[in-house]
Amino acid sequence: MKYKEDKILNEVLEYIKTTYSKHYSTTKEGFQVQDILRHLDIDKDFSLSNAIKYLMRYGKKDGRNKMDLYKAIHYIVLLINSEENGSTLMEPNMEKIQQTIKELSVTKWKRKQKNLY
Repeated sequence: MKYKEDKILNEVLEYIKTTYSKHYSTTKEGFQVQDILRHLDIDKDFSLSNAIKYLMRYGKKDGRNKMDLYKAIHYIVLLINSEENGSTLMEPNMEKIQQTIKELSVTKWKRKQKNLY
């Protein structure tokens, strides 16, 4: 491709894949905050706002940081997915959500206790 779009899109895809193993995912199954936002039907606004945020930040934080553009593209992809899926919302597993929140709270409390002593 003339402008190396295929190479760039592959780099974006690799970045997106890493988000599922980083702090963005809260469970082994890949549950993310985006899933809660979809259930609340606010995911489109959230994705659009974050895409704009990262585009506006580009060139201001850490220079011309390519990661800001990758993040903006990721939110645009999430927005496209939300638009394509319309009002079909994923049914959340509330028991799993509550368990995850509890585990995260306990982990945070333990870290705080370690730093106190």
